[in-house]
Amino acid sequence: MVEDNAVNQRLAVRLLEKQGHEVDVASNGREALEKLVRPPADAPDFDLVLMDVQMPLMDGFEATAAIRREEEKTGRHLPIVAMTAHALKGDRERCLAAGMDGYVSKPLHAEELYAALRLQTETPRLPYGGPPARPPIYVRFYAALIRFTIRWPWVTIVLALAVLGGSYKVFDKYVTRGVLWRSWWGQDTYIRIIINLPRGEELERTDELARFFEQKLAHTPEVDRYVTQVAPQYAFIRVTFPDSLENTQVPVAIKDQMVAYSNLFGGAEVRVYGYGPSFYGGGASPPNYSIKILGYNYETVREIAEDLGNRLKRFPRIRDVDVNSAGGWYTSDKATEFVLALDRQKRFFNSYQ
Repeated sequence: MVEDNAVNQRLAVRLLEKQGHEVDVASNGREALEKLVRPPADAPDFDLVLMDVQMPLMDGFEATAAIRREEEKTGRHLPIVAMTAHALKGDRERCLAAGMDGYVSKPLHAEELYAALRLQTETPRLPYGGPPARPPIYVRFYAALIRFTIRWPWVTIVLALAVLGGSYKVFDKYVTRGVLWRSWWGQDTYIRIIINLPRGEELERTDELARFFEQKLAHTPEVDRYVTQVAPQYAFIRVTFPDSLENTQVPVAIKDQMVAYSNLFGGAEVRVYGYGPSFYGGGASPPNYSIKILGYNYETVREIAEDLGNRLKRFPRIRDVDVNSAGGWYTSDKATEFVLALDRQKRFFNSYQ
């Protein structure tokens, strides 16, 4: 630290030593040059200089200029932070233009001083008098990459496209596709098993029934997870599946198995429900689907519709089939027939005119 005022010296030394720094004090620029430019053999290596601007014999600007001239011979840069009582506009710019690296105002404030020290000591430096410290390898690599990109932008674009195109095989082999966003409400596929027992039943009986279904689920490899909640008169089991099976018929088959198991118990009401795209295409409730049949002959179209309706009624998961349904919410009628009557005599008469 280069400071001519004794009070400022004691204050700065105390603040710096509280942070674990070792401080050497010089009262003016000449003393600083003796310690920095022409140091004795046992002189310590300095990491930073706090330089007062206004001092007798040699001020801070002159001392900084002399230090920078000597550094041109060694290639090393020693950080110099200016300390000045001036608060005029442009003082900071003047200090930086003189070769200083930072600026703090007097009277010194601990936080401002510590921030200036941290800013200047983040980059590791070699001992004074040695060659300049090389930046870390990742910094040099990133700087070279930026220079290459700026100098040859089109080469960079071509390389990026080549890497993107060449990675298609890796993407196609290892990346799971088909579902972009997950966990939207009503889009998870899961099974819910509800067990209800009459009033007065004990917890052991409800737990026994719940454990029966847990045992069956534990031996089903397609099940990802199941969570059970048991109370004296009821129990809930939620069964979930891996992402790869949520949109398949596997959850439907497992639900049918659970329904079959639920019929084995008497005196208990066991209900099994399936939710999600595997059961009814997603959403909060089963939707209605419509099949539109078009044709020229109404009776033939009706026969086709009734035959298709009879086939659909055979599926147990279909609740109701209406073969005479309206085509849309805006259609008031259910069946429409257009009859075209041809006047053959008029058509024959017009053809010979």
